[in-house]
Amino acid sequence: MHWSGKYLSQYGANDGVVLVKDAGLPYSTHISGHWNHDNIRLGKNIFPFIDSIVNTHKKINPIKLEQRKQEWILYPLLLHGGQLRGNQETFQFYVPKYEKGIDIQGLSSSAQVEIELVMPNQQKIRMRSEGIQMDDLFDGAYLYQFSLSNPKSGAYQIHIKGNRREAFFIMVSLDSFQHEAIHIRQENLCDSVSTLQIQFQPPDYWQKDSLMIHINGGQNQLTPRINHSMINAEWRLPNVKSIANLRVHLSMKTKYGEKIERDYVKSFVHSKYKL
Repeated sequence: MHWSGKYLSQYGANDGVVLVKDAGLPYSTHISGHWNHDNIRLGKNIFPFIDSIVNTHKKINPIKLEQRKQEWILYPLLLHGGQLRGNQETFQFYVPKYEKGIDIQGLSSSAQVEIELVMPNQQKIRMRSEGIQMDDLFDGAYLYQFSLSNPKSGAYQIHIKGNRREAFFIMVSLDSFQHEAIHIRQENLCDSVSTLQIQFQPPDYWQKDSLMIHINGGQNQLTPRINHSMINAEWRLPNVKSIANLRVHLSMKTKYGEKIERDYVKSFVHSKYKL
């Protein structure tokens, strides 16, 4: 799933969706179809796709422990969305040195929404939906896309213009020459307590002591621990819901004084719930 389940909501339209990256069985077979939460339960819509697979005599090998470990996330994102509070909203992000490219994708509830990118040199690029309408995961939403190779470092702005309360979602993907990686995993301490373990490995030219980590839009700030080239942090997962959809936001500075921001979204099942 290209959009990685950013808006997965318990009991919502996408409840029960399994991301491709999380369905990592070593013997799995990838199939594609046009299903939603309702029609996927009907056998007539499913069995034509899976009948030949479930009747196979292929040997299934047990999953090794190392295969169950969550992989390092290598591709950072920047996320912004919601409903327009007026006729225009501005989203600002920073591109540091050593970025190979940026990809900007947007969704809106109306083709009348205008999305404009303002570059550090004040050059303006208008992103249009061109009538492209999503027909699968975000049925009815309008798609905007733009790519930029070898972007100049500095502050970028995205202006979203439309009617009040129209919905939008912006995702900026960053492709860097420098290696950075983050590992986010859940650790169940007992039936009622789970923690979120975060390990982050930044490039050498980032100032590790400037790192700030926020969970879910700044509601919770974590205190990172620096250990040589690795940064560690821990957060206790709330136990009020069986499924926790978390946005981990990182911000720090480079040795050149440039601001860096990163977003990562993960979904977890609390330890006391057996789904």
